[in-house]
Amino acid sequence: MQTSMDRQVVVFGGFRTETLEDGHAVTSYLDALGLEQSKVSANLWEGAGDSLRSRFERSLQWLEANEAHSEELCILGYSMGCQLAARFAQAVLDRGKGRLSLGSLTLVAPDPKYRRGRQDAVERRQGVTSAYDEACVLWSVSESAGATFVEALKRVAQTCRGGCRIVFCKGDGVAEWSDNVGIMQAELEDCRAIRWIETKVNHKTCADGVDFRLDPGEVSHVECADDVHAALWYRLNFVA
Repeated sequence: MQTSMDRQVVVFGGFRTETLEDGHAVTSYLDALGLEQSKVSANLWEGAGDSLRSRFERSLQWLEANEAHSEELCILGYSMGCQLAARFAQAVLDRGKGRLSLGSLTLVAPDPKYRRGRQDAVERRQGVTSAYDEACVLWSVSESAGATFVEALKRVAQTCRGGCRIVFCKGDGVAEWSDNVGIMQAELEDCRAIRWIETKVNHKTCADGVDFRLDPGEVSHVECADDVHAALWYRLNFVA
C-alpha cells in the first residue's frame, strides 16, 4: 500500500458508534499504514436524531472541503459503517473531480441488509427506526438495501488501487450469515478485486495483512454471537 501520495484514513463507525477510543482496529490499521492519528477523519453517530443518511451528508461536506487535496483515501468501515463506506467511496467516483483518489476499502463485519436481522425486528416492534430501515433510506430503496450495496461495492472495488478487503465471521450474530452475508459473498464471487478474510472463534487467523486473535483462553469473554460482531472490531489487528 505504499504510495508517493499522502494518505488519509476515513473511518465509518458502526450504527450507533459514538467514539473510536475503544476500537483497536483503527489503531492497528494506522500502525500498519505507518500513519499518525492526525491522518484519521472519523464519521460517527452523533446521538439521537442522527442517521445513516445524515452521516452520509456530513461525509459529502467533508469531501467537498477536502477534494482539492492530493491524497489517497484509505477507507475503513465497521458494521453499518460499511454501508456508509461504500456509499462514500461511490460518491468520490461520482464527483469525478478534485485530487482525491481511492486507495483501498476495508470492511469489517459488514451487514448488507438483504433482510431484517434479529435486532432490526426487535427495534421495529419497539417503534424504533432500525439499521435496516436506515440502510434503505441511505440507498433510496423501498426494501432490502443488500443488492444496491453490493453493486456499489463491485464498482468501487474495481476502482480502488488497493482493492477491497472484507473481514467476516460466520458466527457473527448481528451480521447474520444465512440469507444475508452469505448472499453477499455469493454475488461478489466473481469480483476478483474483493478479498474475503474469514475469521473463526477459537482460532488465530493471519492472512492478507489481518491478524484476528480470539484464542481459547479468551473464549469466556465472548459470551454470545453478538459479542463476536463487536470482537471483530475491538480485537482485530492489521499487520503491515
